[in-house]
Amino acid sequence: MNNFSQIIQQYKNVGNILYFLQPTWFPPFNTAIVNGFNFLFKDKKKLGSWTEYLKIRETIIETNNKHKAELSNDLGAIAGLFFEIGSKKMLIGNDEYLNKGERIKFEKNIIKRQKEIQDEKVEENHHSEMQYHLLKIGTSQGFDVTPASNDKSKSFNNQKFSFISMDKFPELATDKDTQNTIKLIDVLWSQKETKKIVGAFEVEKSTSIYSSILRLSDLYYSIGNGEEVFYIIIPDSREKDVIHQLHRPVIKNSKMNIKYILFSELRSNCDAICKFGTDKLIMEKIAKSI
Repeated sequence: MNNFSQIIQQYKNVGNILYFLQPTWFPPFNTAIVNGFNFLFKDKKKLGSWTEYLKIRETIIETNNKHKAELSNDLGAIAGLFFEIGSKKMLIGNDEYLNKGERIKFEKNIIKRQKEIQDEKVEENHHSEMQYHLLKIGTSQGFDVTPASNDKSKSFNNQKFSFISMDKFPELATDKDTQNTIKLIDVLWSQKETKKIVGAFEVEKSTSIYSSILRLSDLYYSIGNGEEVFYIIIPDSREKDVIHQLHRPVIKNSKMNIKYILFSELRSNCDAICKFGTDKLIMEKIAKSI
């Protein structure tokens, strides 16, 4: 790889790392996204310049704020639109450039993409809601709480997660890579005095349930002592999926005890748990096991 290619790759990597850390502040960055951006905004921004990236980011944030009802707080949604245009997966142009078949296909793609965006927004809102309930319950039980490291900027019910969460993630007795994986668990509860993690919760969306199980397993096998509680919070419609995953021999035969809680159960019982709960085991009242 020549020097120019290396420079471009570095800018792309930095932009994508920033997006991973703060998806509501920084958009992802690659050639197709820049091409789509230039097409829509009649611009000539170039890949491989930090200054250009910041200008692109400014325009994206401004545009996203204007059309937030159709898009998402996560800048990956609008960047995904640029990507589809820039990679020529979506046709953009005036009607005179499209024959009848192309126009019908284009309109179907638009309708499909709008539905996908709306579904993603609903899904993300439900995910944030469940995280909020878990943070609220953990706080009511006297624990320090924190969402996933890339979710601290989120909020629900006018409550910013950063205001509910502990200021600093506790140091864990494990290697850096494993610690970074543990930090991505959706909600963690820790004892105030010892800073030891006592509860771990993964909230499911349309992603793989097995990947959530692996994150919880990393915590259990690296720093667990058998006193922690582990839960997967799932939409009611995915109960069969989580049962199937928890029946995997490698999970079922391990000493790790993972239970699951339905969205509807957590939503309807949150206030009662906050009021009457006394410790981490209160979640057993609404949890299910295989």
